[in-house]
Amino acid sequence: MITIKATCTDNRLFTLTKEDQLIGQLNYRSLFSTKALLQTSPTEAYLAKSIGVLQTRIGIFKDKEEVASLHMQGTTALRIRFHETKQEFFFKTKGTLKSKYHLENDKNEILMEFEPSFAWKNFKYSYTISSEKENDVLLVLIGLYGANYFINLMSGVTAATFM
Repeated sequence: MITIKATCTDNRLFTLTKEDQLIGQLNYRSLFSTKALLQTSPTEAYLAKSIGVLQTRIGIFKDKEEVASLHMQGTTALRIRFHETKQEFFFKTKGTLKSKYHLENDKNEILMEFEPSFAWKNFKYSYTISSEKENDVLLVLIGLYGANYFINLMSGVTAATFM
């Protein structure tokens, strides 16, 4: 079993580590932004940002070229599509309280599981990401982005319910 840790360091930056080695970073532009930089190596980065009139789609860009996109599939899944390879993945919420997330391929095989933990002391999320085999760092970062997207979405719904 391969385990990756995603740790939030300052409410905007998540670092990915495997066996205490840095393998990637997810850096949001601001605290409540959907715009983020996905750093897969010291020299390679991708930009995630909402696009479209209603901003219901998220594009993943490398050097201004869209390489992947994320679309909501109902209320419990994000469809991830890589344009060049035509590969599709699905990021789904799992558990009674939607407390875990799975990244699945188009054959419904689970590739990764994201288990969040919340630290009340410093009000930050971290994740344990588990998989049976090695996965592309960009795919792991997109999964982490998806987990944060769902948590922010649910937080907004909860806040709106109690207002």
